[in-house]
Amino acid sequence: MRYKRGFKRDDGMIFWAYNKTRKNPEIWLSKNDFIKSNLLKIQWQRNNLDNEKNRNNVKNWYLKNKSKKLASVRKYQMQKRSVKTLDDNIIQVFYEAAKRVGKCIGIKFHVDHIIPISKGGTHAPSNLQWVPYKWNISKHNRHIGKIFAI
Repeated sequence: MRYKRGFKRDDGMIFWAYNKTRKNPEIWLSKNDFIKSNLLKIQWQRNNLDNEKNRNNVKNWYLKNKSKKLASVRKYQMQKRSVKTLDDNIIQVFYEAAKRVGKCIGIKFHVDHIIPISKGGTHAPSNLQWVPYKWNISKHNRHIGKIFAI
């Protein structure tokens, strides 16, 4: 279960955040510590409202994290390229057909992108195929080619 900040357990502890570096990845605080942490967070936000400083921080982040920036640009471009209208209905039918075929054969099927979205592919019917779920999970974001496509 994923907790949201402020979730209260039966013992009175309040959820604060997840931490991947600790053995116990969840950080729980008492009510007083939670209030103090929120106050510190609000004070920091009020003290760091300088727009020019924030712009410089963003620029520095982009310079240090070029791959993350490029990934967000690719995602935005893919959303612009994605075709809406009739294709949405075709895609929905494609997903339903994969479920029906899976039930008939007895193997779970996934709808897979032939050219992965992370590699510039689109979510269009011409870029979709049915594959057994084990193939899709092992494929990750590699471009292997068509297996079962329209």
